[in-house]
Amino acid sequence: MGKQKKHKHAVVDKINRALDLSPDLLLGGITVEVISGRQAVVEGIKNILEYDDNVVRVNDNKTEVRLVGTGLSLRCMTPENIVIDGVIHSVEYQEMQPDRG
Repeated sequence: MGKQKKHKHAVVDKINRALDLSPDLLLGGITVEVISGRQAVVEGIKNILEYDDNVVRVNDNKTEVRLVGTGLSLRCMTPENIVIDGVIHSVEYQEMQPDRG
């Protein structure tokens, strides 16, 4: 890891400790907030990979997030955020493998 990248991570770690924040919030990862199992706010997305009544899959080119539920619908969408209504049964995170081509 280069000197500049190490310094960036050190600064982020200090800010995280001071503010008690998740590292993903400052490094630009996907965040998911589920509210009472009936709504999910997903921030930091790049792509919607799949969307139907039972599954919503999104990614940010590093992580894929899959929300499973019933009666899922997109209430609101911006270029980087979505709000999903419905009954949320589970949220799954999977780190994406880099292309080796």
